[in-house]
Amino acid sequence: MISFSFNPDSEIVLPTYSGVSYDCYIDWGEGGNQEHVTGITTSVTHIYATSGTYQIIITGIFPAINFNNEGDRLK
Repeated sequence: MISFSFNPDSEIVLPTYSGVSYDCYIDWGEGGNQEHVTGITTSVTHIYATSGTYQIIITGIFPAINFNNEGDRLK
């Protein structure tokens, strides 16, 4: 689980490892549908329309996240 706050029209980027396969569902904490992420990806990005605090829940196969001490690591 990840919780964070930010301004409207902000995005969060969850960087992944290239060459690693993902098959998961991400609940972005807005009460809507979950996003299904599959295959090999370099990152997963979500844009929020309303400011606030959100809790992101990832279920399934999400083998690694790679902030590498950069990007949205502080969110």
